[in-house]
Amino acid sequence: MISILIAVGSVGYAVAVPQPGEQFSAVYLLTEDDDGELVADDFPTEFESGESGELILGIDNNEHRTTEYTVVIVEQNVSVDGNETVVHDQRELERLETRLSHDETWHHPYEFEPTMTGENVRVAWLVYSGDVPDESSLENADYYAHLWMTVDESD
Repeated sequence: MISILIAVGSVGYAVAVPQPGEQFSAVYLLTEDDDGELVADDFPTEFESGESGELILGIDNNEHRTTEYTVVIVEQNVSVDGNETVVHDQRELERLETRLSHDETWHHPYEFEPTMTGENVRVAWLVYSGDVPDESSLENADYYAHLWMTVDESD
């Protein structure tokens, strides 16, 4: 009788308290279409110096715990040679912070105005769920999203 109770209790515990699955966060960029729906399409990529663009940064927390995120937004002037991308200049534009419970989503409208010019300007949203290093980069970010753009000098 005791063995049956232990077995039933073990099965009941396993069903009532499922083990956490894969732990991850999702970071993405969105725009608003003509109907006001959020879509991952039609990103602003062509600018003249002084023009601004707007998009929405999204973060989904699937970490199975409350997580504090720091987003470091950087603008980079880069060159691409084959499979290698070299950052020649980087400027931090802004930092954002949010705290999300498990299974919670955060959408943050973000307006940006590129300050660098050229064909290989990249704006990157570097997301950290722990300490932010002194030198933020795609390589040391926990998650990131980025947007390539061409910025021409204004006439």
